Amino acid sequence: MKYSIIYRLTVLLLVSCQLSSCYKADNFKNMLDALPQVSYQTGYSYRTSYTVGDTMTVTGRLQPNNGLKIRIGHEDAVIVAADSLHFRPFTGDSATIPMDWVKVMITDNMGSGADIPVTITSGGHTIKAANINIFGRYGEGSFRESLALTVHADITSPYNVFLHCINGKGDLYFYEYTTGNLQHIKKDGVVETLLTKAQLTGGLYNIKTFTAGGVNPQGTKAWISVQTDTTYAFVELDLVAKTTKVLNHTKAYTAPYIGEIGQVNVKVKAIYPDSKGNVFLVTPGVSWGQEKDYGAVAKYSDADRTISYQFRTNITPEGLPGVDITDPDNPFVMMLPLMLPDESVMYLPGSNKLTVYDLQSRVVIKTLKIQPEAWGVLPNSYTGAFNGIKINFSGYIGNNSSPETGFGFLPRPGQKMIFLLYQYLEGRTLGMASGNMAPLVGGPKWMAFDFAEGRTYQYAPQADLSGFAFEPFNAPGKPASIFPDQLLNYDAEGHLYATANGRKKIVRTILK
Repeated sequence: MKYSIIYRLTVLLLVSCQLSSCYKADNFKNMLDALPQVSYQTGYSYRTSYTVGDTMTVTGRLQPNNGLKIRIGHEDAVIVAADSLHFRPFTGDSATIPMDWVKVMITDNMGSGADIPVTITSGGHTIKAANINIFGRYGEGSFRESLALTVHADITSPYNVFLHCINGKGDLYFYEYTTGNLQHIKKDGVVETLLTKAQLTGGLYNIKTFTAGGVNPQGTKAWISVQTDTTYAFVELDLVAKTTKVLNHTKAYTAPYIGEIGQVNVKVKAIYPDSKGNVFLVTPGVSWGQEKDYGAVAKYSDADRTISYQFRTNITPEGLPGVDITDPDNPFVMMLPLMLPDESVMYLPGSNKLTVYDLQSRVVIKTLKIQPEAWGVLPNSYTGAFNGIKINFSGYIGNNSSPETGFGFLPRPGQKMIFLLYQYLEGRTLGMASGNMAPLVGGPKWMAFDFAEGRTYQYAPQADLSGFAFEPFNAPGKPASIFPDQLLNYDAEGHLYATANGRKKIVRTILK
């Protein structure tokens, strides 16, 4: 009897514990069910970075009808849409579970920068979700007003050759084809002759073809490359003293390549001086027995008058030293590098990509690969973090890009690059009706690549090109010019200076 009572008490105790455990388990499950949950599975997770004005989609167990609030940074987000979906958690499993999704707007008041907190409240419970990065629509130096174009100066011939000089002062330098003079356009639009034809040659050579030139940021010295009657000449010009010095005469681009400037053979295709007496030179290469304009990058030092090679590709002469910058995606194509030597930065164009090199260490700083928008989808995702943008460029980015989709690519301090996006976006490239689709996606628009922050932003909200075009581009019924335009410089206010209409005009931006 005694043992029977003990047995019954034990059974009652066990049953009571089981009932209590079940009750607690049910309560715990109910509490878990009441907590909001966010899905981070591929295809459902929200992005890590957004630009002000973007829409953010949050998916999970959100219970929109149970007091849902999503707080991002300093502000509760406005929910602009909400719905449900059936989620299949395991591939090959037919079972689905219901989930909610909501769309919210990213606003200025939420804050900007990295690791902006996201909290979600539903049914009286709050959880901390993954942080996001928020970028402003604009960046350092951006305009908040639209920009139009105005004629800055008249030029006499589209055959004029502009010398490289990005100094932020609005200076423009060019070799005038009709007179043979070296001209300077000041920021106020006044054109002055720096060197006459006689001063430019100094009686030392004749100019058969003016190939390239560059002016140091101070505007005191220039270096030019010309083809004479019998040689290729690399020449130094003193713009203050009005004197000319021939540094090198080359009849054939063969060894020796390195050493004192007067003792080597060098053929120069582009010239980028810095403010310290260094001049970076782009030299040719050979592919399939034909000379290509761009093959290697050399450095001429004004201090010791020597030339050394910094970068090479697989189309340069055998034995030429330097870090190999051959594009593995297109090993026999070399496009003109874009440089800002005082920033120690070189941008190497590629097919739908840009690779950024440090000129001093000769290592890659960053590679930007740009994805096009899906076929038939209007490309609106052109602002924000690099890993989220989709821009319909045509082929190479940089000086060799198609100016109807991307023009300019002007390096600026701080690892920034300014360009014009969607001057003319042909609808057929999107699988839509032919014609200009640019206005449907906010184009044309001045934009900036910011490699330091890893994002794109608006340099100005709109670009009014009325009366002007940047060539060469093809549109239905419109032939392309044979003279490519260039984005040349900027000034202290941030306004841009360029050639336009197939190098028939010099224009600058103005507030609209």
